[in-house]
Amino acid sequence: MVKEVLSPIDENGGPSKDIKSLAICDPGGASKTQFANEFVHPHTNLYEAII
Repeated sequence: MVKEVLSPIDENGGPSKDIKSLAICDPGGASKTQFANEFVHPHTNLYEAII
């Protein structure tokens, strides 16, 4: 589901104009950073900014 929500490509296959953001909230030690890194790494070329 995360991939679909944050996809920079719209339903027609073109670039989406919508601003996409996601907050990951969970207790410490729940692998939030690992999850974010695994999602972002293969998709860095698809986004203008990743903070």
